[in-house]
Amino acid sequence: MDAITRFLFLAAPTISRQDAYGEGEWGAFVEFGVAPILRREFRETYDIDRFRFLRFRAGVSYISNLEVNESTFTEWRGVVEFTARVLLPYDILGALRTRADLRWLDGGYSTRIRARLGVERETHLTSWLTLVPFASLELFYDSRYAIWNRTQTKLGVGIPVVGPVVVDFSYVYQHDIRSQPTYIHALGLAVNFFF
Repeated sequence: MDAITRFLFLAAPTISRQDAYGEGEWGAFVEFGVAPILRREFRETYDIDRFRFLRFRAGVSYISNLEVNESTFTEWRGVVEFTARVLLPYDILGALRTRADLRWLDGGYSTRIRARLGVERETHLTSWLTLVPFASLELFYDSRYAIWNRTQTKLGVGIPVVGPVVVDFSYVYQHDIRSQPTYIHALGLAVNFFF
């Protein structure tokens, strides 16, 4: 089987206007994916990894408050995830991701399980500009409460800038029955470096 390993480095601030809330995430991950050997047309895409129909990722990230309000927190997170993808009509790519977050949050340990269903479509506007609009719905299980306590909807667009750099802009709506505020509307910006 044709497979590839690559590294991902992430820097992602998120700001919510309604509650002056912001956080930043920085991380490093290694990915292993199986190439679409039966679909050679995908080999011409700017990011062939999006079309690997089975992908495994593991890594670590650090999350902290951006100090736009009085509350502060820090979190170290080990991440293990598995993603299965399928090509849908109209060249839409569907993905089901299962992820485990091993969390050290303000000195205590907890586990969070995340299940995300997403769709995206690569759109070539010009020879030098490609946009990747995406949408996802994610459910979160938190071991601290032993319930599925959070849902998150995300709409956005990825823009390949140059080489291994992809910038994602997104709008996020989050509902969490165990947090304050319960509802969050946020704008996100993520810069992804792939090597």
